[in-house]
Amino acid sequence: MGRKRIGVILSEAESYYQERLLRGVMTKAFQLDYDVLIFTSFVKESFLKAVSVGEMQIYDVINYDKLDGVIVLADTLKMPALFDKICRDIDEKCHVPVVFIDGGYKDYESIYTRDEIPFMQLTEHLIEVHGCRKILFLSGPLETATTRERLAGYKRALEKHGIEYDPDFVCFDGGFWYDKAAEVANNIIYGRRKKPDAIVCCGDYMAIGVVHEYQKNGLSVPEDMIVAGYDAIDEAIHCVPAITS
Repeated sequence: MGRKRIGVILSEAESYYQERLLRGVMTKAFQLDYDVLIFTSFVKESFLKAVSVGEMQIYDVINYDKLDGVIVLADTLKMPALFDKICRDIDEKCHVPVVFIDGGYKDYESIYTRDEIPFMQLTEHLIEVHGCRKILFLSGPLETATTRERLAGYKRALEKHGIEYDPDFVCFDGGFWYDKAAEVANNIIYGRRKKPDAIVCCGDYMAIGVVHEYQKNGLSVPEDMIVAGYDAIDEAIHCVPAITS
């Protein structure tokens, strides 16, 4: 009898979040004498249609009949229609247990990262230690599960400290990446967006993008703007200045 196989479906496997999660999956699977098959595209999203079409064809090679279980990293499947394609294939071709991580589909088991309390504590750090009252929450799209969790933590921190929730200090344009977050920072610097006391980012890549935009414009962090990130990636530690995360 051959070893059992777990299939992991995701995008951009080498990215920090995906790499850490895969390391955990593989460590536990090997302890239980399972093999792990990883099905991944090289990028999470692309504005080039030809690239997206080519990347999505990678998932056509999955033979669900050869798997004993499937893990879907739903939050990484960002290419248009990709998540729907995977769900459709699972409905039609998959007859083994399936678990979705940071996303859900029908009545399949779902596991979500519990970010609410840590993000509340991060926001409280800005309030209690730095005396901030106007804190910009910067994230990617609201429909992302991690955004909703972290926004809930942000709101709890404000409520706990008697700070009124202000929609002007909530922004979903950060794209979870450097460039989009830099655009938001530029809008603050040049008065196109209300200036907060601090910016709390739902990811370190966004925080790094904000810091670099301030530096590019001759400003300093934290003197001119306090910035915090989330995820604790190595790049945030080595950023100058190092980013609280």
